[in-house]
Amino acid sequence: MSKSTWPWPDYSGLFSPSAGVESLYYDTSLLSLEDRRQLAREKTLQGEYVWLAPGRRLKVFESLQDCAERVRGNQILVSVAGVGSSLTGAAAFAKSLMQAADMPVVAVVSHYGVVNLQAEVTRSMLDSQGVDEPAPETLPADLKALQLLLMHPEVRASYLVGHSRGARLIADLTEILDTKERQRLPEIVTFGCVVGLPDDTPARQYLGSLDWVGRVSSETDVQHIELPGCGHHMNPMIPGRMDPALILG
Repeated sequence: MSKSTWPWPDYSGLFSPSAGVESLYYDTSLLSLEDRRQLAREKTLQGEYVWLAPGRRLKVFESLQDCAERVRGNQILVSVAGVGSSLTGAAAFAKSLMQAADMPVVAVVSHYGVVNLQAEVTRSMLDSQGVDEPAPETLPADLKALQLLLMHPEVRASYLVGHSRGARLIADLTEILDTKERQRLPEIVTFGCVVGLPDDTPARQYLGSLDWVGRVSSETDVQHIELPGCGHHMNPMIPGRMDPALILG
């Protein structure tokens, strides 16, 4: 699988429409008023980090070193949200995982939001069908950020969790790591997109029986667990949600 990226400009001003899309897929009601104020003050940058911990205020880091300093000495969960997600989606997904696993979470922001939704959907579909794309000269910012975080000597992760396009990013990560580096990865869990991984990288992968979005972009011949009656979303206001607590609990 080849990697690809696009030279997207800064779309942080389009925070609100992205939040509308993200609220369909994630439980944004988990974000407190203070969380929302903090996110509104931040500039959305692909590859930045969002840190959440039980009983603590949300924090956004552009610097890997600052993020590593914050998590030093703690077991964490690392998450990557799905298609169309910017800060809001990354934070909402991370907070649902934080509550499910009862541990601090660092989310890698993988998108600018609704503005690159269609491009990312197309890319995921091409990946699932084995269609090669021109390789970029440099790694995408989100992939590089994920690699640096997980390979940092002071970061201790128990889980690496991806939803939708986030699962694709995890698959991309396993391809750029060598065998020794892959052995350092935590347990991998994917929701809403089944991806091919190296034989030495076991994972638990989940796909809802009603998840047509995830099925289109999945490699369904790869072993996975089907969730009866579940769709692509984690929004509790919409029937058929995937519940991270049932998967990680």
